[in-house]
Amino acid sequence: MNICAFTAVCEEDRDWLRQYIWEAERLEMPFVILLDRFSSRPKILNHRLCVRVLERHGGEFTEQAKQPLLDAVQQLGYSWALAWDVDETYERDFSWKSRNLMGLDVDAIDTRWLNLWGDVHYVRVDREFCKGHRVKFFNLHNRKWVFDHPITNGPKLAGRKAKVSNATTALTCLHHGMMTAELRRLHKDRWDRIYSTALRGDPNPYNFWREMVETEDEAVTVRHGYT
Repeated sequence: MNICAFTAVCEEDRDWLRQYIWEAERLEMPFVILLDRFSSRPKILNHRLCVRVLERHGGEFTEQAKQPLLDAVQQLGYSWALAWDVDETYERDFSWKSRNLMGLDVDAIDTRWLNLWGDVHYVRVDREFCKGHRVKFFNLHNRKWVFDHPITNGPKLAGRKAKVSNATTALTCLHHGMMTAELRRLHKDRWDRIYSTALRGDPNPYNFWREMVETEDEAVTVRHGYT
């Protein structure tokens, strides 16, 4: 598959790198990585699947900081880019399912995005959590993608509206970053800070992060079979 992942990692997410490498090896997925304000360079940079390393050292992170990553994937000649956060993994059938999906005549592919909850065997399925999805695959052939907003997830296709395939019933991404109460509070505090800075003091506009913490005792979970 002519696809490369792009991932931005901040210093406080450094502990996820070991899991990230295991998953990259399982999928045989090359990756471009951005180190955001790292105090030292991690060993991951010497990995055979790491095809380019970028660094940034000043100012608060925003979604637009990912633009050089996506540009690098395109410059390296890949046909598709995979948006991959360091605390995510993919279902066991990722390889053959993604190969089929990338054969579609589309600009991008939207996947199911589920949050592990309590431990790696369970996902949360109540409220908004049962509807989670993320556009993860971006077709780079004769296309230009632009991160045009500091807090909106994902890039936009330049010049026209993107044709996005809905694969939310076909392929699943598992998010580990909300699995424990500690991780949920870390996530909320971080995104409240990032969004507030990006919006010049206005509060985080996304209720999802507040609901994630305020309703955690009411969570409905089910055992999943994706791994």
